[in-house]
Amino acid sequence: TDTTIQLPANALIVSVTARVTTTITTATAWRVGDATTNARFISDQTGLTAGTTAVGSNQFQGSVATDAAGPVQTTAAVLRVTTTGTPGAGVIRLTIHYIQLVAATS
Repeated sequence: TDTTIQLPANALIVSVTARVTTTITTATAWRVGDATTNARFISDQTGLTAGTTAVGSNQFQGSVATDAAGPVQTTAAVLRVTTTGTPGAGVIRLTIHYIQLVAATS
């Protein structure tokens, strides 16, 4: 599911944090990424009950093989939650932590 929040363009994504606020039913796991890399920030989480949290920093792992999976966000893109199995219900609150540098305008 694509979220309504975007990873900002020209930003360094420090982390994406997540909190399950409504228990996820039917699905067996969830992960957080974008349209290019489904676990870019948070790998499979099997905690499905309300109150479960995760701090995502996969984008800084040494095994990152492409720029698209790394910490630099060159263009704006939506954050995506992918599940294993089809969820019957559930809500996850996501927060993007980032640094965005802007050059002087004059």
